[in-house]
Amino acid sequence: MFFLCRHCDRGDRYCSGTCAERARRTSLREAGRRYQHSRRGRFRHAARQARYRAHRTANVLVDFGSSGVGGVPLPSHPNYGLFQFKAGLGCRLVGCLPYQDLVFRRLAYQTFRRVETSLLPRVHRLLARAPALVGVMKRAV
Repeated sequence: MFFLCRHCDRGDRYCSGTCAERARRTSLREAGRRYQHSRRGRFRHAARQARYRAHRTANVLVDFGSSGVGGVPLPSHPNYGLFQFKAGLGCRLVGCLPYQDLVFRRLAYQTFRRVETSLLPRVHRLLARAPALVGVMKRAV
C-alpha cells in the first residue's frame, strides 16, 4: 500500500515532508487499530492496564498498618510528643513497610473496602454511644 498525495496528484509517493508525516501517522494509526482489535492486542492492553493500576496504587500507598510507623517522626509532627514519651519509657521504634492488597475481583474488593472504611466506623460509633443496643444485638445473633 502506498500513499498518493492528493494535494498535487503528480504521481509521487510523497510530495513533501508534511505529506510523508501525515501518511506515516495514518499508517501507524491503522496498524494500531488492527492490533488493538486482535486477541493478542486486547490481552496485552489489559495486562498493561493492570500493571499501570498496580503501580499507581503502590505509588500513593501510605498505610503502614495498625501500629507501625514509617520512621522517626520530625519535631514538627503532631505525634512527636507521643514518640518522645514512649522512647522515654524504653520503647523502641519498629519500622514497618507499606502493604497493599492483591485484588482478584475488583468490584467485590471495592465494595468490601467501602463497607470497611465508611460503614463499619459508623456502626462502631453507634454501638459505643448505645451500650444497651449491644446486648440486644448479641441476643439477636
